[in-house]
Amino acid sequence: MTTAVVQEDIAIVLSAPVDWSRLAGATVLVTGATGMIGQYVVHTLAELGQRDGSRVLALSRRAERGRALFGRSIDAGVVDLLVQDVTTPIEVPVPVDIVVHAASPADPVAYRTDPVGVIRANVTGTDNVLSLAAAHGATVCLLSTMEVYGRPPQTGVGSLIRLTEDALGAMDSLDLRSAYPLSKRMAENLCVAYRAQHGVPYRIARLSHTYGPGMELSDPRVQAYFLRQALDGADIVLNSDGTLRRTYTYVSDAVSALFHLLCGDDDLTCNVADESAQVSIRELAELVLRHGDSSGRAAVRVAQGDAAPPPPASGVVLDCTRLRAMGWTARVDLPSGVARTVAHHRSAREAPTAGA
Repeated sequence: MTTAVVQEDIAIVLSAPVDWSRLAGATVLVTGATGMIGQYVVHTLAELGQRDGSRVLALSRRAERGRALFGRSIDAGVVDLLVQDVTTPIEVPVPVDIVVHAASPADPVAYRTDPVGVIRANVTGTDNVLSLAAAHGATVCLLSTMEVYGRPPQTGVGSLIRLTEDALGAMDSLDLRSAYPLSKRMAENLCVAYRAQHGVPYRIARLSHTYGPGMELSDPRVQAYFLRQALDGADIVLNSDGTLRRTYTYVSDAVSALFHLLCGDDDLTCNVADESAQVSIRELAELVLRHGDSSGRAAVRVAQGDAAPPPPASGVVLDCTRLRAMGWTARVDLPSGVARTVAHHRSAREAPTAGA
């Protein structure tokens, strides 16, 4: 079961100028299916399946959450839930045409506490996906990250720096936090290697910071923390002065971009970002409070002590010229996206079995 907000979002995705006929009758495996982006991909494909006979294999480690999210589609016979871990060889019940590889621990806490697990998920998991694709003659769409750009030489000087897909910045291999971006770089290179050696077509989506319904309130990233505090009517405490600027993309726009890629040319890598949604961390916190704090008493304040260091690719914005040339455009601006996210989570709190 999904909330009205999610249903509206899926309708927005399906109204995008994409050649949906290219997916007709396809069997699509979605890894990380219960994550924020993965679940939107599954919901979109399930709706298509009702129309054109396509089938979705939703792979996740979380059986209960998978059934809560996709129960109706499972009962309708358009979604099969596969409870597996991508770090082990993937087993599927039928031939697969496309794999959307969304499984990845995008969790800053895990980068410190389980860096080996992060690397295994991104490298071994991607290798397992590509091995399956090679055996089935399938196409792979890898969800990557803007963090693969590392730290461009000009980062932190003046205004935001625009990065095209051929940009490349430095990355410290001895920094523990590099477990995530370096393993994502390796995942991308695995796509290139499997294409060269085994003929596996690929698409790579380098995503900016993404938010929206399906973002779990327990997520340690700042956008989820802001939302959790706002819904609870609690102060938002920043670990920095909040001046760092980021680009945020609403989940339906990110998923729409994935389908533009899937229905486009082989072997293409695209940045995915709402370039208009550039906001400082403090501005984002204040925006979330305005929409989410019904008490009106919560405030944004700065913690005492040393500021947290910025992550790689801070102070940059992704240039999406290549993606826009495919007909994609961001359709949900930041204030609307925050309002929709708040509305979804309020609705989910009132009906917790709906699958937040």
